[in-house]
Amino acid sequence: MTTAAAAVPAPARAWPWPVDLGRYRRQGELTAAELDGLRTLGSALLRRGGGDPAARPWQPVRRLLEPLDAAQAALHWHPDTPRHRQFARDAAGVVLMRCAEVQRAYWDWQARDWADLIGVGGPM
Repeated sequence: MTTAAAAVPAPARAWPWPVDLGRYRRQGELTAAELDGLRTLGSALLRRGGGDPAARPWQPVRRLLEPLDAAQAALHWHPDTPRHRQFARDAAGVVLMRCAEVQRAYWDWQARDWADLIGVGGPM
């Protein structure tokens, strides 16, 4: 009589993050210029698709904006349509607006900060 050997799953390979985080200054504290820039831009952070992110008002927040843009470009989970690109920019804008509210860069956020951003546990 033979017994079937239990199937042993192959070890899972870790998913490699597609953005080189070493390229960015990941300090959690916002500079005065960054905080002022975020506050000045306000709701324009949501609609930057219609403007030039290289323009002068955006310069103080480049450190925060570039990694979000790189992550959006690397994650191809959505159709590549103008509407979906705008949704991705709007999501980044919400993150940047929250940076202004909590006065910290997203690099320094804890799980609770992210949960507060997306409203986990709210009514469905």
